[in-house]
Amino acid sequence: MLKLSLDFLNLFLEEAEEQLDLLEKLLLELEETGSQEVLDAIFRVAHTLKGSAACVGLKQVSEFAHKMENLLDRLRRSEVPLSPNICSLLLQGRDVLRSLVRAAREGDPEVILEEAAVVGKSFEHTIKGSLDGETPGAFRLVVEVRLDPASSMKEARAFVLLKRLEEVGNVEASIPEAEDLLRGGISPERVTAIVNTEISEEDIRGCLAGYPDVLSVDIMYAVEFDCQNWESCRQKAEALSASGKRVALKLEREKVRLDAEALKRLAAAALKGYSIYATDPFFQGILNRMTFYRT
Repeated sequence: MLKLSLDFLNLFLEEAEEQLDLLEKLLLELEETGSQEVLDAIFRVAHTLKGSAACVGLKQVSEFAHKMENLLDRLRRSEVPLSPNICSLLLQGRDVLRSLVRAAREGDPEVILEEAAVVGKSFEHTIKGSLDGETPGAFRLVVEVRLDPASSMKEARAFVLLKRLEEVGNVEASIPEAEDLLRGGISPERVTAIVNTEISEEDIRGCLAGYPDVLSVDIMYAVEFDCQNWESCRQKAEALSASGKRVALKLEREKVRLDAEALKRLAAAALKGYSIYATDPFFQGILNRMTFYRT
């Protein structure tokens, strides 16, 4: 009986590698074409991996494939719109599946479980965001542009950059604001804007970096620091960080009570490499006095 079980396991591991190679090929094709037929084929691969892994007792592989299958099913039914960010998330899922399968072969599945949990939460958050009326694939970005201090055109350049960002998304807030630049009297060396957009980070950086006087373009993914829903905030930040994104926590008066617990969480976030920012002058003043604040 033991030998038979091992035979089934080895057969699954061999076939899983083939399925994962096919999955990668299909996901890359989906990214290029957005084809419904390709999406259906990807769903079948995830479904097969889920069922086969369950049959040989690989619970972690089966459960993760099931979460990925749920997102794919929403995509097939157009309940979640396909976007470049969704394609990127699915490719992360393929990487996690491959790591889980290889860990099962090597007998050490624990090493990948944390990443599997983070990406699995991203699948669930994407589905929930769609059901709650959010725009899946859209992100709130913190875009920071540093200008050449020696330039005599900083005021005009800052205004042009803000207008360019308005063309690629919804600018929630900026420092300085366009109206302040029009009134004159300021010569900023840095422009910071919060932008809701579906345009990729690379495209935004590309459309800003080519302007004269621009020294650097820094882009982070904004997550609201919410004391009442800290666990959700933490999971979202970790999911973004795990996918290679830089994270910026946003402080808002109505969602933050600066007690000892909040300060402890902010300090822990800063140690993880997250930036912390605010558009509210009150919080800006507080952050400028905190030693863990990263600029």
